[in-house]
Formats: sequence, C-alpha cells, structure tokens
Amino acid sequence: MKQWLFVLLFFSAIFFLLADKVENSERIRELLKAGKMENALTFTEKCISHSEDKEFYLGWKLELLKMSKQMDRALDCALILEEVSGGKKVSSACTLAELNLQKGNRSETLKWMARAADRGLKDLRFFGEEKWDAVKKELGYQAILRRIRDNQGIGRPAPVFTVQLLNGENLNLAGMRGKVVLIDFWATWCNPCIKTIPALKEYYQKFNGKGFEIIGVSLDRDLKTLKEFMVKEKIPWPVSCSGREWGQDQTAQLYSVEMIPVTFLVDKKGSLRFYNLKKDEFQQAIQTLLEE
Repeated sequence: MKQWLFVLLFFSAIFFLLADKVENSERIRELLKAGKMENALTFTEKCISHSEDKEFYLGWKLELLKMSKQMDRALDCALILEEVSGGKKVSSACTLAELNLQKGNRSETLKWMARAADRGLKDLRFFGEEKWDAVKKELGYQAILRRIRDNQGIGRPAPVFTVQLLNGENLNLAGMRGKVVLIDFWATWCNPCIKTIPALKEYYQKFNGKGFEIIGVSLDRDLKTLKEFMVKEKIPWPVSCSGREWGQDQTAQLYSVEMIPVTFLVDKKGSLRFYNLKKDEFQQAIQTLLEE
C-alpha cells in the first residue's frame, strides 16, 4: 500500500511540474510575492528538469537570478539559455551583453552587442541608454548602431503577413496597398503599450477616413482577457493574437520584435517608412504619407 502511495505521489508531482506554463508561472509569482525567492528558484529548477520546454523555464530562472542580484549565476544561466535556444535569438545576445556590461567586461559586451545586431536587432533603445556609456566610446560601438539602423529596413518593402483577427477573419498586409498602415505590436500586460492607446485612437479617428489603418498585433496569451480589454477600451481597429508566448508569435518574429510597444509605419506602396516614432512625430508622419 505504501509503495502504491509513493508512486501516486511521485506521478502527481511530475504532473504538477508538467502543468500548463501559465499555472507554473503563476506559482513562481506567488512565491515571489511571499518573499520566497529561493523557493521560487528551487521550483523553477524542478520545472527545468521535468519540462520539455527548458528554454521557457531557463528564462524564468535567469530573471529570478537577476532579481536577486546573483549576477555570476545569471551569466552562467544566460550562456546555457543561449545554447538551448540555438544561438539565434536577439534577446539572448542582448542579455549577455548587459550581464557582461555589469561585470565590467567591455570586450565581451561589445561582442554580444554585435551579435544582437547581426541577428536583426532593430531597436536602438537597447543600447542607447545611459547605462551603456561605458562602451559608447569603444571602437566598434558606432558600427553596431549603424547595423541596427539598417536592420530597421527603412525604405524597403515591409515583410508581408496574414493574421487571423479576433473576429475570425483573415487580414493580409499585402491587401492593404494604397493605404498608410500602422503595425502596432503590443499586449494588455504592457503598461507602456496601454499608455499609447489614447494617442492611437486620436490618430485613427482623425485619419482613418483618409486612408489610414492600424493593425494591432497582440502578444497576449489569454484571449479572454484581450477580448474583454478590447470591449472595455472600445478599440476600433482590427487586432490579431496568436495566443502564443512571448518570442513565439510568427508575425513578431518576422519583424524581429524583442520589446514592446513597437510600431512600424508603412506607406501606400507597402514600403516601411518609419519605425517606433515618438508621440509628437506620429501625426506629421501620417499626414506626409497620406499626401504622397
């Protein structure tokens, strides 16, 4: 009897660890709220051991180690994550650059910054902040920035895609030629994204009748929460959501989206003309493209 009880408990524990990633993530958050960092790390280690998606839980472990200021362990974890993810992700290279920066290793910092640029990093925000001042005068820094700007693809055809909207219809970017299109990558859990919505509503109301469209690409996983948010906020433009975790949405991958909010403004001919405009630049950019 005791033997069967042991087997039952063992498989119950395994089943729990193989539970939905949302449930396990919530468990980690609960441990953090309770101030049990080491328990959260222990639980995450068990998830890494028993789950097929080691990359997902290694990402959690890395964040926990960074939060607890265990930077040497964080660097080791980031290197493992880099290997597990196949050595292709922009986010992995950016993380390794940042961790090496904190350790004062400038050569390694620049190496990983360059790899992030080579992998398609588009956003200058990653390496433009004050914390990167230590390497801004180093040989190679400006070349990295030039590569990042080139990755933005300004003046080149915007990558075309087809997405399924929340209402079940399909929307194809190529089918929107002749209109000025703003592609907005966002999520309901992203506070900076939410803050942009009033301005986007203003632009949509002012220019939609003149040939301006917005395509929202949500990186939410919980479709119910997203749909409720859409109704509550009365979002008038079409929104798609694959329901996949961060880093696995195909449209976001196509545009090398590594942080949100991020926007792309496409002209009537389907060319990418502006990337991540500031609030006070949007209106003039939209007007300029509509008049062409």
